[in-house]
Amino acid sequence: MKAAPSNGATGIMFEGYSSKPAPYIVSAWKDNQSREDARSFDFSKQDADCIGLSFQIGDPGVDLENPHLSIFSTTNCPE
Repeated sequence: MKAAPSNGATGIMFEGYSSKPAPYIVSAWKDNQSREDARSFDFSKQDADCIGLSFQIGDPGVDLENPHLSIFSTTNCPE
């Protein structure tokens, strides 16, 4: 899956993804992490037609030396 250019400061749109139902998992990791330490989101555990994901590295002012990676999800999608 290839990320398209940023759609503003709020996110990135992906092209070429499958529109067929399947148990997809998206994983992310920081440059200094191995893939085994990745955070993952399993779409098969969700019951929604639209899912929004947000990836965040660290919290402002917290653990600046080794910030953690978080994945947040929402089903509050625009119609």
